[in-house]
This record gives sequence, C-alpha cells and structure tokens, in this order.
Amino acid sequence: MLMPKQGGLVKTKTIAAGVVLFVIVLAYMSIAAEPGMDKLSHKAGTVKTVDIGGGMKMDFVWCPPGSFMMGSSQTQQDSAIKALPGALSDDTKQSTIIAIQNEGPQHQVTLTKGFWMANTEVTQAQWMQVMGNNPSKFIDSGPDAPVETVSWNDCQAFIAKLNVYLAKQKGGNLRLPSEAEWEYACRAGTKTAYYFGDDAAKLGGSAWFAGNSGMKTQPVGRKKPNEWGLYDMHGNVWEWCADFYGKYPANDVTDPAWPATGQGRVGRGGGWDDFAGDCRVAYRSYGRSSDFKASPLGFRPVLLTEY
Repeated sequence: MLMPKQGGLVKTKTIAAGVVLFVIVLAYMSIAAEPGMDKLSHKAGTVKTVDIGGGMKMDFVWCPPGSFMMGSSQTQQDSAIKALPGALSDDTKQSTIIAIQNEGPQHQVTLTKGFWMANTEVTQAQWMQVMGNNPSKFIDSGPDAPVETVSWNDCQAFIAKLNVYLAKQKGGNLRLPSEAEWEYACRAGTKTAYYFGDDAAKLGGSAWFAGNSGMKTQPVGRKKPNEWGLYDMHGNVWEWCADFYGKYPANDVTDPAWPATGQGRVGRGGGWDDFAGDCRVAYRSYGRSSDFKASPLGFRPVLLTEY
C-alpha cells in the first residue's frame, strides 16, 4: 500500500490508488482462503478447453492440491468380498479377492500440486484427429464413445504427438495420471465406495457397466459426473495410469513416487463388461504389460502446465 507523503499532504489520486490496491489485496485473500482454490485461483471443477487441431476440442477439469485416504479400509474390503457375484468361477473369484485385498493398506496421500484432468475418456473422434486411425472394436458405438483396444504404449504415442502440437501453441504438457492422481480425482472429496455413495444399486446413474451397457462402450458424458465434473470415472472403459502395479505403503505419503518396476501397468475405473464391484473407486486392475490391448481398456490424460 502507498504511504502518505511527509507533512500529511496526499494527492486525491494517490489515495484512490491506495484504496483500489487495498480492495484487490482483500479480494485475493478471500479467494485464496476459499476451499478448493489454489494460488492461481482455480476452483475445483474449473473447466479448461484445449484445441487439439482440426476444430476438435478437449475439456480438462481442475483438480486442486489436497489430501485423501487412498485405498479401502478392512471393513470396505470385507464388504466388497461379501458382495461378489455368486456366478463367478472359482479362479475369477479368487483373483478378484486378491485384487480387493491389494486395495490396502488404506493410507493418507497428499498431493501438493494440482492438475487438469480430461473430463471424459479420450474419444474415438479425438484419437482419430491426433493419430489418424481408429483401433477401437466398437466403432459402431460412434465417434463420441471412448477409444479402446489401445495399449499403454499406444497412449504414450498419442500423448507425445499431441504434446508436439500443443507446444507449437502455448506449451501444453500432457501425460497419463498417476494411480494416486486418478483415485484423488475420482473421489473428488468423497470417502465412499463410489463417488456418489456406497449403494451399488445406484451405479447405473453414473456408469456404463455390465448391468446396463448392452455389453459395449457407450458415448462419454451421458451419465452423472462426480463433484468436480469428471464423467465416466466408473465404467465404460478401464483407464491406463502411468504407474506400475505395486503394493501400497503402510505409512502416509506426500507426492508419492511412481514405482519404477512392478507387475505391469495399472488400470482403474472398471469397464462396460464389469460387475459393479469392479467399478469401485479403490479397485485396481492387475498389472498388464505395456503392449497389452483389450476392448474394455482406454485412457484419459492430465494436463500439467498452463495452456
């Protein structure tokens, strides 16, 4: 703030400037103190639209820095195991139980940096714009359905090519989300089995899964989003994460480092052919090789720099 001149003589213009500056400071302090805001004054759920060429756009949602409980508690794991469908084969049931047990130990994760996450899975149209082809099995689901049958390596190729395009404009920087970032974004402040609560009977309002998908992918963004405006985090297609699949730490972690090795890459979210339990926030797919492809498997990137 400007100080008065010696002798008490202050021009009207100087007083006005001081008042304006004071108001601006107060406004900034008020914004910075509001929950869900970061230093850049982005509110959780703020949307950023990015041009990816050819008149095609991609929307990203702001996920602010914060802390959350990652994974499932023992009580949640027990409930998930109890709810497994009776029709599962013995082998599938046993592997699913192991996967559920690997949702623990539940631990607190703190992310000190916010990030922008694509508000839907990458669509067939977006993939075609960047890569010039469509590897999807369910092309008849339409250009707004998620691209699928893409490997982790394929996703890296898409991201690298799109980053070259963005760099020629304002310096975009995309990558796959870490497993911690994915779960944090999916939860959007919740602690329940799904981002809408614990009742699996309500999953159909927020996801495409075996109970309502017609056993194929469906256009993105047609179900209820989470509190931050992210669609299809449950179901439609599994989403590749950057990490290798590995055991969780027992202690709290800040900005967890990605495992350098592990049992393949991680997939999250469940897909069009999964039962409700596989679509829970904390459920983790067994690691797959980086070149593995399947029709229930797609991705969504995060944007780390201002664009």
